[in-house]
Amino acid sequence: MLASSSLLKQVTEHSLALQLRLDIRNYLINYLAKRGPELQSFVTASLIQLLCRLTKFGWFDDDRFRDLVKESTNFLSQATSDHYAIGLKILNQLVSEMNQ
Repeated sequence: MLASSSLLKQVTEHSLALQLRLDIRNYLINYLAKRGPELQSFVTASLIQLLCRLTKFGWFDDDRFRDLVKESTNFLSQATSDHYAIGLKILNQLVSEMNQ
C-alpha cells in the first residue's frame, strides 16, 4: 500500500522515463492477474488507481498504454469472479481517471 501510494505521487508530480512507466504498468497488470484475488480490497484499489494514472499520463506517449482496455477485458473472461471484479474495477477507475 505504501509503495503504491508513493509511486502514485511520483507518477503524478514527476515525469518518469517512458520505459520505466511501461515496466511499472506491465508489472501491475501481471501482479493483479496473479495476486489480485488474494489482496485486500483497499490494496487492489490503490494498485488499480496507480495503473490507471500511469495509463492516463502515457496515453499519448505510447500506444501500449491504450492496450489497458483490452487487457482489462481479459480479466473479464477469466474463470473466477474475483478476476472479473478486478477487470470491472480497472475499467471503472480508468473512466474516472480520464474524466479528471
